[in-house]
Amino acid sequence: MHATSASTSALRTRMVRTFVLCWGVILAVETSPWGWDRWDAIKRPLSDALNACGLWQGQWSMFAPGPSVNNWWLTAEIETELGRESWASPFWMEVSAAEKFRRFRHLNYYNRIQLPQYQIAAFDFADFLRRNRMIDAYEAEPRQIAARHVRLYTNGLEMVPPAPGPLPSRDEIVWVSFSRLIAEAP
Repeated sequence: MHATSASTSALRTRMVRTFVLCWGVILAVETSPWGWDRWDAIKRPLSDALNACGLWQGQWSMFAPGPSVNNWWLTAEIETELGRESWASPFWMEVSAAEKFRRFRHLNYYNRIQLPQYQIAAFDFADFLRRNRMIDAYEAEPRQIAARHVRLYTNGLEMVPPAPGPLPSRDEIVWVSFSRLIAEAP
């Protein structure tokens, strides 16, 4: 009996190592740049398969050559029987680099649901806020009584593209602010 459990443990170890190795190769291929015909022939079906099952890694606009220069955040006005509540996602310009790295998936989610192609996700998140009270930007608890109405807004500061030439200094950057309703629930 002892030999059987040892062989099961060794098999399990090999399977885990094989899975991790395969997943590492998949991520390396998926996150590699496009542009070489033979590589794209391998990458395209893999990307399609990952997209179909929801495991697509997407564009990591956090890194070069074109890092994202938007600074968006979400706010919500929540109407309850007791009055109005407000909620806001983190203001990412004020979050440390370590926290941005640690919470990159949150940052990515909050930024992406503001885009027109993810409007369904914005409505779903507004409904989530109607049913749940946010403890902070990352944790929620069920409401005892659902909110009556939620308005979800996107807010942001976008950098005005600099004139051709060297990048302006931090003090010379011009930011344009905006706020726009993106979803309501119910």
